Amino acid sequence: MSTPKKIALGENCFLWTKNPVKHQQHVSKTTEDICQKSCAWTCAPQICPLRANLEISYAKGLQKLAIKLSKALQNTKKNCLSSAWAWASEGMKSTAELHQKLGKAIELEAIKPTYQVLSIQEKKRKSAKKKLMVSTKKHEALFHLIESSKQSMTEKEKQKLLNKLKKSTKKLEKEDENYYQKNMAGYSTRLKWENTLENCYQSILELEKERIQLLCSNLNQYSQHISLYGQTLTTCHTQIHCAISKIDVEKDIQALIEEVAISPSENKSDFLLTDYFEEDPSNVMDKERRKSLIKPKLSRLQRDIEKASRDKEGLERILNAYNNNSSFSDAKSQKDTAALMDENNLKLDLLQANSYKLSSVLAELEKRPKPSHPCSNSIFKWKEKEHTHSYVKISRPFLMKRLENPVSRVPSGGQSNPSSSSPGMLVAEAFEHTPGIQTASLSTYLKTNLFLFLFAYGFYLLLRLLDIDLLWSVPIAKKWCANPDWIHIDTTPFAGLVRNLGVLFGLGFAINSEMFLMSCKGENGYKLNFRLLCTMTSLTTLQLYHFIKIPTHKEHLFYVLSFCKSASIPLTVVALVPYCIHMFMKPSEKKMK
Repeated sequence: MSTPKKIALGENCFLWTKNPVKHQQHVSKTTEDICQKSCAWTCAPQICPLRANLEISYAKGLQKLAIKLSKALQNTKKNCLSSAWAWASEGMKSTAELHQKLGKAIELEAIKPTYQVLSIQEKKRKSAKKKLMVSTKKHEALFHLIESSKQSMTEKEKQKLLNKLKKSTKKLEKEDENYYQKNMAGYSTRLKWENTLENCYQSILELEKERIQLLCSNLNQYSQHISLYGQTLTTCHTQIHCAISKIDVEKDIQALIEEVAISPSENKSDFLLTDYFEEDPSNVMDKERRKSLIKPKLSRLQRDIEKASRDKEGLERILNAYNNNSSFSDAKSQKDTAALMDENNLKLDLLQANSYKLSSVLAELEKRPKPSHPCSNSIFKWKEKEHTHSYVKISRPFLMKRLENPVSRVPSGGQSNPSSSSPGMLVAEAFEHTPGIQTASLSTYLKTNLFLFLFAYGFYLLLRLLDIDLLWSVPIAKKWCANPDWIHIDTTPFAGLVRNLGVLFGLGFAINSEMFLMSCKGENGYKLNFRLLCTMTSLTTLQLYHFIKIPTHKEHLFYVLSFCKSASIPLTVVALVPYCIHMFMKPSEKKMK
């Protein structure tokens, strides 16, 4: 009876252990399905690193922009615009700090804890699963061994195998329970994570609602401000329009003239005079020595006075010529000449005051009466520490004249009529305000000439390839012109280009020559008589150039001679004429010295 019982017990054990194994296999398969389905859930932590990296990268980009903007503002002047950009730079820096803090917070508070929990659970689950699979395989192998050797084994061997099967079943149940608990812990953590995500979503949704409401409120306030601003702007515009309609320009100008106008007796300026050691009566020098040193200084002043008087006469003649022939010059030339006249008069007055002061000292030394001079009552002295200074009060009525000149040119309509001026003066004025023309090197002029020539020649060849004749108007003009001889090669566009290239080449060669540097850039370049002589000689020389006729029967010869003639004109006017006058004035200056 014992044997059947044992066999029955083995069958019962087999029947009892059959369901748990199948159940364990089902649980394992279900767990794998759950893990595969939870991949979408585990992708959620992968979004957090991406978001953190985006926040940190955005913060770094903003910081770079803010630093570049700050460096650019360091080299600009301080004004309203630079202050506004400075505030923008500070705003970029603050925004970058906020995004950087957000990225770091996501890394520290979300990514690392989540990865730690997931890694710990993954390790435990894999270990439990591995142990369960090993135990299941061993249990199955033992079970199949019992089934296959049931008829050939003794009772004792069967009993040993059944004991092993019971122990394997208990171990399998324990591993199954452990694996089950690990999966349940994973489910619990996942539920907590989903609840946390749900709460975060609700919090973000509430914040978005508040943000939308705040934006709506701001838009309403902005709309109210805009409507009020429009009304205020309309009111201000009406007030400004009324104020402008009441403006009387002529009355204001007259009031300004009356306010600023000062009589010559009241408008006096102080000018320091030249003081010499020989003038001081308390010095240790004897009288003869003082007289011998003062006389050369008086002679030098007398020569400068005569020279200033001649300059004054020349300027007066120029002003008379301007007044008699208005087409000879424009308003700016008259204004510049008048300013030179004022400066020359002031220079003459100061020279005469210095001469009178030295003459008075010399008269005292020679014990004779002092000379008379209109400024004798206008020379004063004042002492500063150990030195005595002399100054003269001279009437300066030129302020009134300069104020009246622009006023007289303003008509009642408020717009000034431009005076007619010759094209040559306009070109000269443009060149005067273009410093790059005088500072460019000779190689720059040559490169510019070469570029213009090649460009024009290439364009000409392109038009020839396209069968376009640039001289299509010449035959028509000769046909309809009263005198066909007036139309010749000198009137073609290419001839004009050759003339311009010649002028540009001559100007560059003249400006970079030694003659120009010695004459115009030297001491004489700022003297009035030197400029007047250069102007008169240049005008005479230019008139002579009109008598030079270039042959037009050969096209290549005409272009070469036209280029040479055009290049020689600026070379003569800019370099040769000033150099000759400079060399002519140099011996006379040595004689005067």
